[in-house]
Amino acid sequence: MGVEYDYFAIQRSKINYYKRKWVKAAQKEDMEAIEQIEQDIQEWNENNEKYPVIFDRKRAYQTANKNDMTWGEREAKPPKGMDWMKNERPEM
Repeated sequence: MGVEYDYFAIQRSKINYYKRKWVKAAQKEDMEAIEQIEQDIQEWNENNEKYPVIFDRKRAYQTANKNDMTWGEREAKPPKGMDWMKNERPEM
């Protein structure tokens, strides 16, 4: 059981490693680096079928886009319900 925890820790570490590299490459808009990272992920998954790196590109793009924002910009939430209309039509 303890060995499996080690493998899961390695898997989590690899996921974080590849995600950080991918986000940095996306911020620089370096498509060659992104392709290389995705190839590395594919090779890892082929060699480690039991503990694959699961990578969500949509979330990684969101992370890359948020890294340049200030804390306030990241925490700003869109208006809920009909509150958005107050900005568009103040007379309401």
